[in-house]
Amino acid sequence: MMSLVALALTGCMSTSPQSMQDFFPVFFNANTAELSLDAQGIVRQAAANAKMLKASKIEVAVPPDAAGRTLREGRFTAIQNVLSAAGVNPNLLARSMLSADAARLPGAADRAEIKLIHGM
Repeated sequence: MMSLVALALTGCMSTSPQSMQDFFPVFFNANTAELSLDAQGIVRQAAANAKMLKASKIEVAVPPDAAGRTLREGRFTAIQNVLSAAGVNPNLLARSMLSADAARLPGAADRAEIKLIHGM
């Protein structure tokens, strides 16, 4: 009898909805607006999750340009291009700022964040 209860509980656990990731940090190749192949894959995963979650907004945070660097616009565009190629409506994209905490992390100058807003 106990094994039947355990089997039934296992079946219930496997059908429970999984929470889907809605936050994606990505890194650019240092001092460029180029996404690495790994980062492109992360952006494509964000696109897939955005479609599955029916995101109402996708916030893209890119660090501000440092003195002598003009990468911010190109970095936003690089992310936008991958999301668009994956079938995300570009009207869902919104620019945002990296949080103060994220800006202090190691590698923050080459970091971007994608946050999916859903359930509104």
